[in-house]
Amino acid sequence: MKIYRYASNSSETVKLIVGGLHGNEGRIVGPILDRLKHVDLKIYGEVIVIPCISHGEKYVSTLSRKYYKTKAGRILLKLIEKFKPNIYVEVHCYRRSAYEKLTDPFRRFSIGVPPLLSLDNGVLIGVALPQLFKIHMFDLGLVIEKTCRRGGEETLLSILKIIVEASEYLEIISRLSLRYPQQISRIVAYHSLIKSRIRSI
Repeated sequence: MKIYRYASNSSETVKLIVGGLHGNEGRIVGPILDRLKHVDLKIYGEVIVIPCISHGEKYVSTLSRKYYKTKAGRILLKLIEKFKPNIYVEVHCYRRSAYEKLTDPFRRFSIGVPPLLSLDNGVLIGVALPQLFKIHMFDLGLVIEKTCRRGGEETLLSILKIIVEASEYLEIISRLSLRYPQQISRIVAYHSLIKSRIRSI
């Protein structure tokens, strides 16, 4: 498993970016995350990038509790416990046939997870799963998905560049809001809802 670590003394923020969490999606998103090492980045804090966690394992949805008993799921939990990131980002790919299900506005009521929101070029954004916040209370936890077909690579990279170069989560929210004001406003609302529910348990 490849791990890229970048660090600066300009911020204490820790950012963990992981891709290829299940099945073979690492074949799609892994090379995109690999490209970050070739991008001219101004690093703030510590950035840990793991392009691919699952290497051809049987697909198990991260929405299922069974996922966290798989090899990839156990690795993910250990990474979160080890690095205790302030900023956590999952990068996935999705099939076009799943778009309506992923973006269904009633998804929060049917399966307990807020819908993903459409950005540009087939890229979607959402909040990390509530069970991960129970392990470590991120300042910001995001899920970003692109289609498993070609398209959206540059949009994904530009969003990741904003995340990597921001000094802390409020700057990420601010900069992403300039490009996607309505979507990020809803992400902030979903994020606050998840954190408040966990704190009340």
